[in-house]
Amino acid sequence: MNKKPPQSSGAGRASRSTKSSGRSGSPQANWQAQDRAFADEQTRYEDPIPSRELILSVLKAGSGPMTVDQLIGHFDLTKLSQQEALGKRLGAMCRDGQLVQNRRGAFGPVEAMHLVAGRVQAHRDGFGFLLPDAGGDDLFLPPRQMRELMNGDRVLVRPVRVDERGRTEGSWSRCWSAPAAAWSAGCMWIRAWLMSFPMRRVRSTTS
Repeated sequence: MNKKPPQSSGAGRASRSTKSSGRSGSPQANWQAQDRAFADEQTRYEDPIPSRELILSVLKAGSGPMTVDQLIGHFDLTKLSQQEALGKRLGAMCRDGQLVQNRRGAFGPVEAMHLVAGRVQAHRDGFGFLLPDAGGDDLFLPPRQMRELMNGDRVLVRPVRVDERGRTEGSWSRCWSAPAAAWSAGCMWIRAWLMSFPMRRVRSTTS
């Protein structure tokens, strides 16, 4: 009786790899072909990672926010350098107002989280406006929302209601630049600079 030759270990590994790839879906198996900015990523990084554009596309098409681990699995990033670089890129996208991270650590596009990114324009009477980065109508920020904000701050704002004057009112959820902090740091530097000079005793001119 002829016995069926056993499968080689290499074939077994290939079978498991194919099964795993099929289970996790096609996007991560060939994200390089889908990424229009992949050629540019290759010139910048030794181990390229998905571009900002591709990350945004995946998150917008998904059913909800995704964690770093979920995105690593989605794109099948096996190298530690790629995983670390992806984490840094997600953080940079949050700082630039492209993404927002929720309480469970998952990332989602600002628009999908119903937030508007923009710059604060303060008014001397205590209220202010958000000037959206994407253009369009300004959002009204009442005095209670302006207590911790300053003119020029970059914030994420959630539209909450239309007031009696027909203005869309917003509630800010995150501020990632504060001119007051820079101003305070500048004052501390000037103070330290002045204190570095030796004190001179003034000689009295009276007898």
